[in-house]
Amino acid sequence: MMRLFAFAFTVFVATSALAEPPGRRAVRIERAIMSPFCPSKTLHDCPSPRAASWRADIRAWIDRGDTDAAIVQQLQARAPGADLQGRPSGAADWAIPLGAAALVTLVLLFALRRLRSADDEDVPRAPRDAYDDRLDAELERT
Repeated sequence: MMRLFAFAFTVFVATSALAEPPGRRAVRIERAIMSPFCPSKTLHDCPSPRAASWRADIRAWIDRGDTDAAIVQQLQARAPGADLQGRPSGAADWAIPLGAAALVTLVLLFALRRLRSADDEDVPRAPRDAYDDRLDAELERT
């Protein structure tokens, strides 16, 4: 059963990769590769003329039938010291953790507020007259 699932998954991946239009595949690769010409930008987002040349080469290699791995290897051979597989830095580097911390803080404050209100509801409240009568009785004894 597991082999059948693995075979079906492999066939699905292979056919979906073949069915992907060349233009979409090129853009996907360009967005996955960091540009050695523009720091912190992908090859897709880099306005450099050299990056445009690389994008044209990617499209030519796709038309030739090269695999994604072969394209990445060819690009890495052009820039051996560059980290083409890195990820772009940006607002997501600090916004996601900050948003998560704010969400956790709000959840904790809401939970604390609910606990406090639940504690206040559990305390039995005697009528005001009962307290006055008890106070009067204590004062008469002294």
